[in-house]
Amino acid sequence: MSIEQKDKVDFIGINKETGYVSLAISDHLDWSDTQLHLQLLQSKINAYLSFIESEEIYESYPEARGRSFKIQVYVQYLPNEAGSDFFEKVTQHLGNAGYAFQVKPIC
Repeated sequence: MSIEQKDKVDFIGINKETGYVSLAISDHLDWSDTQLHLQLLQSKINAYLSFIESEEIYESYPEARGRSFKIQVYVQYLPNEAGSDFFEKVTQHLGNAGYAFQVKPIC
């Protein structure tokens, strides 16, 4: 799975330490086409939110019921300034909506 497949959840699981249901996005793209990259990220994040808010997640992953959600983006390339700004806004917006958000480099 990848950022380019917006209608697929790349990875899903429960963090045993926090209890969060983690939905991960695998982002292998560099930032040479920033606009396209941001559009793909926005589409993928929106698809994840729709998956959660429509409650479709409970059909696919019943263990998610009663848990909090965290969307994580695993990036192969560190974001440029526009990407960092985008991630800051997403973190704030999702936090206000009750979801955790995190960006982590793929090591």
